Amino acid sequence: MITLSYLLKKNYRIIAGSIVLIYFSFVVLASIIMYRILLNNALTIATINDAYFENFRLDVENRAYTSQEIFKDVEENFKRGVLKRPDEIQRYLKGEYLETYDVAFISERGVIFDTTNPSEKNLDLSKFPDSSKSFEEAKNTRRLLIDYPVLN
Repeated sequence: MITLSYLLKKNYRIIAGSIVLIYFSFVVLASIIMYRILLNNALTIATINDAYFENFRLDVENRAYTSQEIFKDVEENFKRGVLKRPDEIQRYLKGEYLETYDVAFISERGVIFDTTNPSEKNLDLSKFPDSSKSFEEAKNTRRLLIDYPVLN
């Protein structure tokens, strides 16, 4: 009669090779399954991020467009002489657009000479690197581009 120890001694290479082959098969199969799970999760996260950033981009564009429209409206009223002082402009903006804005008049040298925020009066913006660059561009192009915060 053939005993179990005889079979193990005679076929130990085949048995060990089969165990190693089964182990590696499970490892490869688990790796493939994990890769697919991670890929699906990554695609899901990427889709959520794309949707979020698309909404963020639309929000930024909407705020920029609104700011541009508000500026054009105030500029037209200022040229017609309806609005002359920062506090008038601030009241107009609050009444028209239901939001409070700080308004400042800036001289060509970059000094705030009239503003709705008393702590900013006579502040020299040309001392700040970003502002001095903006003022140089404004002198060359006759247009002042102001950076403003996008998020509250």
